[in-house]
Amino acid sequence: MEQRRMLSPSLSLRWCSRSEEALQSSQQASCSSAEFTKVERLVLSVLPRFVVLEMINDMTNVEDEHLQHQFHRIYIHRYENVSILFADVKGFTNLSTTLSAQELVRMLNELFARFDRLAHENHCLRIKILGDCYYCVSGLPEPRQDHAHCCVEMGLSMIKTIRLGTCLEESSASISNRVTWSGESGTDCLLMMMFEVT
Repeated sequence: MEQRRMLSPSLSLRWCSRSEEALQSSQQASCSSAEFTKVERLVLSVLPRFVVLEMINDMTNVEDEHLQHQFHRIYIHRYENVSILFADVKGFTNLSTTLSAQELVRMLNELFARFDRLAHENHCLRIKILGDCYYCVSGLPEPRQDHAHCCVEMGLSMIKTIRLGTCLEESSASISNRVTWSGESGTDCLLMMMFEVT
């Protein structure tokens, strides 16, 4: 403050102006940092981190002649040691006739949020939710020797979760699980970004 009093009025005005510019610049930087974090969270909710990192690397290397001529790059990786779990809510069609649309969406949201926590605990990666089907994989992107065991444990945990306190426990609905092995993963980016394991 002492330094500011010693400045002439014109220097003082310039100092104030630059201070305000610096403050605005700082606010914009923190705002864009917060926005970047939101965008990053959104992208990572759709695509696995290893795919996002590969895409970012390609975007930063656009000068690569090969990449410039591609209409859409498809990121495909083959994985031999993976297990894929498909879980359907059995009796879902009947259940959907007894609940309102809001109740049904709320129930599925609660159920799938629990499944997401279980997937993390059981070393699985959720790939997709299709209506009443929850679809996850173990052994991807980091290989795991116990991938099949992880998917079986995930399926058993899902069954326990339904029995222990969801609105499904009051209905005749249950979970039907299927586990398969081996697959390829990739992105489909023609219209909207999507990650798939087959």
